[in-house]
Amino acid sequence: MGVEDKSNIKVVILCGGKGTRLREVNELIPKPLVPVGDMPILWHIMKGYAIQGYNNFILCLGYKGDTIRDFFLNYVNNNHNITVNLKSGQITKHSGETEDWNVTLVNTGLESNTGKRIHAIKKYLENDPYFLLTYGDGVSDVNIDEVVKFHESRNVIGTITGIRASSKYGQVKTNEEGIATQFVQYPLLDDRINGGFMVLSKEFLNHPKLAENVPVEDPIVELTKERKIAVYHHDGAWHCMDTPQHFEELNKLWSSGKAGWKTW
Repeated sequence: MGVEDKSNIKVVILCGGKGTRLREVNELIPKPLVPVGDMPILWHIMKGYAIQGYNNFILCLGYKGDTIRDFFLNYVNNNHNITVNLKSGQITKHSGETEDWNVTLVNTGLESNTGKRIHAIKKYLENDPYFLLTYGDGVSDVNIDEVVKFHESRNVIGTITGIRASSKYGQVKTNEEGIATQFVQYPLLDDRINGGFMVLSKEFLNHPKLAENVPVEDPIVELTKERKIAVYHHDGAWHCMDTPQHFEELNKLWSSGKAGWKTW
């Protein structure tokens, strides 16, 4: 297919989780619809792909999936100035932004784990040489073209984006007498973590574990043992929304104009 031909490359976004650690923020909506600024974090993720030419999306819905479906069904009316003729019901759209995105919304089960959600959309992907996959709660300025090129240059089934995350704990060093010599709050971890923004060859869809109700990471672990997973190192912006503190941080970055993931 090649990076030059992006029109048919599918971007799969996992949107079905309950986001329990964010419950005080998203009690009434699913985590992907939690806002960063005026738009849901899901929109920010999709915008990051679309600005790079990847605008063919498949959303794996689960918990409160109907609200995500409604967001896109009503997207045009909610993001335009409109005039409504109450007698005829005619709606005239005025100024406003319309994204040139193709969005396929699939109910992949309320209690499905992420691996089973991928299995549920297999029919949308099995004719493509590879697809892109990420989570519905993480934003980044990662160069998707470079991830795809990296994947194609390796003899692997999957490529994940490895990022250096901060520890959620303070790190302390002491001398022999037990006196602190250094204290670092939220230091960067030495090892990289899976930041999403993956490329997976269609062979991945046939992994037997996907038919089970397991996380998508389980087959990735198995393939890692076979040396079939590559890691693209990304040292730019990356943020997840996993806690109320993350919600506050992301919105603070956005409102201050310091949102490193904003590439548009």
